Amino acid sequence: MLVEIEAPDNAGIETIEAVDIPGSAARVGADGRSWFQRTGDAWLERGEALMLLAPSLVSPRDRNAMLNPAHPRMKHVRVLHVERFHFDPRLVLPGGENA
Repeated sequence: MLVEIEAPDNAGIETIEAVDIPGSAARVGADGRSWFQRTGDAWLERGEALMLLAPSLVSPRDRNAMLNPAHPRMKHVRVLHVERFHFDPRLVLPGGENA
């Protein structure tokens, strides 16, 4: 689903840039988690920012916004629009590897 939201300007946004993501980010470490999972968990544990912005793997020029449901400003987030997202299968190579 694609969801358009409105969030308070001063609730805090933490941003991950594409250059910050290591090439091995998807590999599962000895703790059973990937870099993505460890990074997201650390952001949630800090609890400082309502939103975490990260590059989209589907559309690298776009960003995904993750919301911290425990953040005190979460109650001020409003959903403005929701629509189905249809992933075009032509974007996936046989064997599951992305182009």
